[in-house]
Amino acid sequence: MAALRSGQVFVTTGDLVSEVYVTVRYQKAEASMGGELVVDQGSAVQIEIRVRDPDGKNSNGSYPALSRIDLIAGNVGARSADLSINSNSSTRVLHRFTAKNWRRASEFLTMRTTLAINESMYLRVRGTNTKELEPTEDAAGENPWDDLWFYTNPVFVTAR
Repeated sequence: MAALRSGQVFVTTGDLVSEVYVTVRYQKAEASMGGELVVDQGSAVQIEIRVRDPDGKNSNGSYPALSRIDLIAGNVGARSADLSINSNSSTRVLHRFTAKNWRRASEFLTMRTTLAINESMYLRVRGTNTKELEPTEDAAGENPWDDLWFYTNPVFVTAR
């Protein structure tokens, strides 16, 4: 319950991954999912994504394999006056990591990147076993075990 309250959670389908860690570092400070990191505007942060890609079978008896992990960002600004809006038009994929971009140590995959922070934003991660660039609605009769995803809560980076 403490993780839910603090925002330190991720969701996954089909046991695609079993652990996810997202850490954003600036100088000697760091924040993880559900947290906030305050940085000087124009400075660079280091982002580390670490996931556990289980070696065993999932509940379907298959061995799903990650094909890609996306680092996603969106600007954080003033609260919208229209509370019916449920999207952020600034949301974009900053980086798509594949096997050639991550380092494997046993069941853990680690990837790192650096990002210049020019405005306040959130950073979140998703991953999939598909070739889809964006999640799409499942077609009628599609086998759900062939279309697996995971999503993390964001890390907020506030530029001062």
